[in-house]
Amino acid sequence: MKEDGINIRASAEEINTAIGALVTNDFFKKLVAYTIKRLLFQFQIVYDSDKGFKGHMAEDIVSNLFISFLDNAGRNWNKSKYPDFKKQIYSALDSEISNIVSKNFVKAENIEVESEVYVLDFESLEYNELYNHCIAQLEKSGADIDELLVFECMSKGLLRREIADELKIPPEGITIIRKRLDRKLNLLRKQLESTWS
Repeated sequence: MKEDGINIRASAEEINTAIGALVTNDFFKKLVAYTIKRLLFQFQIVYDSDKGFKGHMAEDIVSNLFISFLDNAGRNWNKSKYPDFKKQIYSALDSEISNIVSKNFVKAENIEVESEVYVLDFESLEYNELYNHCIAQLEKSGADIDELLVFECMSKGLLRREIADELKIPPEGITIIRKRLDRKLNLLRKQLESTWS
């Protein structure tokens, strides 16, 4: 460990040990799901499980992130800011996702436009504020990635079979996810009635 001004940077050995202790198959899957969720809710990008985003597969993004910590010239662990290495990983992953997205978008008049086919369609500030509030409340109530993705599709007006096609989940699976989600939506509905009416 070495001090860099007020930042305490981890040694290569500390990083290797932290990665070895942290990385499991389940944690890797969690990071992949987080990447897909982040693309959707932060950047309104629907991830294609066959093609990825502009050729970037979520699994590769996560793998490359870990490799960047193991590379001497790559990322380092700022122990003063993130004593828990897991939090450093999430912060680095957020940064990595932002970098990938920004390289594939061009800016025009403060609106980000995808460089090829799609234009991000922000209907209104009020709609986005309400939508982001709903996502935050669903996350607080423990909604998992499947529930959040189904909610996103529902907010676009997709029907059960269309959601199943979009998410590549059988319609019966969507029904099960909807049942879990509906309990959380009832709580959200009551909260919205009092705060957004």
